[in-house]
Amino acid sequence: MTELLQKWRIGGRSTRPSTGRFAPGIAMGAVWVVLLALWATALMPVPALAQRPSEYQVKAAFIYNFPNFVDWPEGALPDTTTALTIGILGKDPFGDAFAPFLSRAVKGRKGIIRRSTRLQELPFCHILFICESEKKYLPQILEHFRGRPVLTVGETEGFAQTGVMINLVLKGNKVGFEVNVDAVEQARLKLSAKLLDLATIVKEPQE
Repeated sequence: MTELLQKWRIGGRSTRPSTGRFAPGIAMGAVWVVLLALWATALMPVPALAQRPSEYQVKAAFIYNFPNFVDWPEGALPDTTTALTIGILGKDPFGDAFAPFLSRAVKGRKGIIRRSTRLQELPFCHILFICESEKKYLPQILEHFRGRPVLTVGETEGFAQTGVMINLVLKGNKVGFEVNVDAVEQARLKLSAKLLDLATIVKEPQE
């Protein structure tokens, strides 16, 4: 098992620059997260099992399982019948990468994916993935969700420093993540210490 985790990689490489250190979590500290990521491969048709998961299959696995390490304030998830909604805002890069996970409960609840290219048309969500296509609108998006218990996630350089709570980053062909703890606290969310231990902690620039 240790050998498997040390060799964990995604299929293909990305040319997107990254400034965050790769989270040491793709080692023993993230056994649980990585095994969840492996669901994407395990649930695919047999011919695909020999293939390494793509960048966005790995990122989808991380996003879908982040809720297991997050506590929302009272009222945000009133009971176990409330579905946990993941919103994708902008030009969606995931395709069907979330499909293998939707039959599995997340934090004991049904997971739902909602997509929109317009913020006004996106229904309430517990997690919001902000696509790179929305970079120029990021200040307005963050202002719209200021104080709301919505976990914001991105994958674009500088997003965490600007106020996005979790930013997925690439180093080589590994996926890690940055966390803006101030933004998380302002939204009244609590992240597990296990998740924070795997993250690069960033701060917003002081004015």
